[in-house]
Amino acid sequence: MLCAGDEERGGMMGGSEAAPGTAATMGEDGGGNSGSLDTGTAPGESVSPGPTPMEASAGSGPAVDHEQTLIAAYAKLQTLQGQRRRGSARSELVPLWMNDGVLRKYMDAAKDFQLVQAANGLEYEDEEEYVRMIQEWLDRGAFVDSTDEEGYSPLILAAMNDSVEATRLLIERGANVDWQSREGATALMNASINGNQELVKLLLDAGAGVNLQDCRGFTALVWAGDYENDAVFEMLLEHGADLDLPDGQNSTALMRAAAFNHVSAVRMLLRRNAKTWLTDSLGFTALMYGAIEGHDQVVQALLEGALNGPGGRQVMLRMVNIGNNEGNTALMEAANFGHEKVVQMILDHGGDYRCVNKRGESAVDLARASGKRGVVRILIKAMVDDAERRQASAAAAKSAASADSASGAAAAPKSNS
Repeated sequence: MLCAGDEERGGMMGGSEAAPGTAATMGEDGGGNSGSLDTGTAPGESVSPGPTPMEASAGSGPAVDHEQTLIAAYAKLQTLQGQRRRGSARSELVPLWMNDGVLRKYMDAAKDFQLVQAANGLEYEDEEEYVRMIQEWLDRGAFVDSTDEEGYSPLILAAMNDSVEATRLLIERGANVDWQSREGATALMNASINGNQELVKLLLDAGAGVNLQDCRGFTALVWAGDYENDAVFEMLLEHGADLDLPDGQNSTALMRAAAFNHVSAVRMLLRRNAKTWLTDSLGFTALMYGAIEGHDQVVQALLEGALNGPGGRQVMLRMVNIGNNEGNTALMEAANFGHEKVVQMILDHGGDYRCVNKRGESAVDLARASGKRGVVRILIKAMVDDAERRQASAAAAKSAASADSASGAAAAPKSNS
């Protein structure tokens, strides 16, 4: 299923063109060539979000939040009340006393609808008026967790509109800080997209769940990373954001940061020992995404981070030489796309040019097939250098063995005749 408001797009990356609280107004293009990072399609079956808070507050059946229905309800109420004031016959008043409960629900729903409309903020030019209108409808008794048809609550909308004061007001009035829209969007996710540190801190201090996931499996950390909001990214990490929490395609924040060339986020995650060897649903690692795109700073950071992290060289070699679902290693991917600098980096950190994929192709085979002559030269030089080192090592070992043998013979005691 597609998350509401999303559009599929080609390329390696996805998900950023439609933020969790908007259709496409906050989008940015990721681009790319290969891989499985989310394109906006959630895996598996969708889970019904159940009734919205407005529906729950109004009893069984869907909440009335359509403007024309509410206008008609108001007109009906005014007509019946006018009949009562004019002393109409009791038989004409039956609809009023029979429908008092229904009309009260209409009136409550109207207030809730107006609160959501106010929180949308489309009619106000400044924040002061925006906050005042939200407060006015709250004071009139509107339900603080009312939602529109997409499940967006006033708090989510206030965060989307980057309003600290409106968010503070709604929290003080008891808004559910973890309410999720039908897409799974939260106020914290939208604040993270906007990069508003004060707003993010306000929500975190109010107990907002830092690891809640939307319908794609994205967290506030992923959204902050996709929009390169480093200060918010760091703040979320400090408040317990799960470094390695997979999304719907088993991608992690590290993989997305590597694919988007978000070097600072990669380094922040590596400092906290994010797992570099994890793979997504197509078997891609963060290193593969960096290698495919030719992001040399990302690749360097990943290689050094793995080497200097827990497990050291053993973990680094595991990351470097692991194959994806097609059997391609990071070296093969870099070779195929002709990224010479990245190819050399990976070779220098233990990349094995002898590895072959499931079609029996090596890195040099892929480079030749794609016409990447510079990469072919680098790989052949690596093969020659490796052969010379092995030959020199074998000669040294043979020489040492001969010397040991001669030394042993000289030291042997002479037999008495």
